[in-house]
Amino acid sequence: MADNLESAAETLRRYGLDEVPRLLEQIKRLKANMAFLLRHAGEHRPCLGCQAEIYLIDHKSGARCPYNPDGSPHWATCPDAPRFRRKEEKR
Repeated sequence: MADNLESAAETLRRYGLDEVPRLLEQIKRLKANMAFLLRHAGEHRPCLGCQAEIYLIDHKSGARCPYNPDGSPHWATCPDAPRFRRKEEKR
């Protein structure tokens, strides 16, 4: 992913956008902060579907959501995600 960001940054630099390096540093810091928060606030366990390392975070709404160690939502990357989706209620 870092290579993609650097490649995109180089392309943007060619067009005169000098803020890109600063923004990339901010993104790196935010990812590091998210990883720290997950390690300290989330329940760490393997995914029940794909066995990947995840962190479960309890939200204010009461929902319990899975996250990858990099802070991205696990449901977006899990090959077994459809198995865990709630079925829509019939009305």
